[in-house]
Amino acid sequence: MEMKAALGLSVLIAVTVATSAEIYGMCQLAKELIKDGVPMKDVPDWLCLAKAVSQMDTSRTTGPAKDGSYSYGIFQIPSNEWCTKGKQGNKCNVKCEDLVAGSLLPSVQCSQLIYSQKGFQFWDGWVKSCKDKPLPDIHGC
Repeated sequence: MEMKAALGLSVLIAVTVATSAEIYGMCQLAKELIKDGVPMKDVPDWLCLAKAVSQMDTSRTTGPAKDGSYSYGIFQIPSNEWCTKGKQGNKCNVKCEDLVAGSLLPSVQCSQLIYSQKGFQFWDGWVKSCKDKPLPDIHGC
């Protein structure tokens, strides 16, 4: 019985460490985005996007979409074109799993690549919730 309890506890610890999900607050995410190289003038749009598509949850995974893809992380980056499940690949050359665990940097870098090619219009959540609408004010951060 003690062996089963120890094994169960080990599995629970491993799962907790592996996922390391985080739900960011506005100022906390703003500081991370700036640290990861997002220009200050663009931060309100990125905050609005994160709120709209993932509720600022780094562990969010959704899908499958009509094309069979899944979307990963705080910016909901789709696997059909931008990441590959189980190995580095696609346009961002990143594992999809890296977009939902640990460092925020892979999500920021990949989403910046998407933005540079497609703009914020790429994300329906940004179009519906952020475009031509008041954006988060980060002056108090």
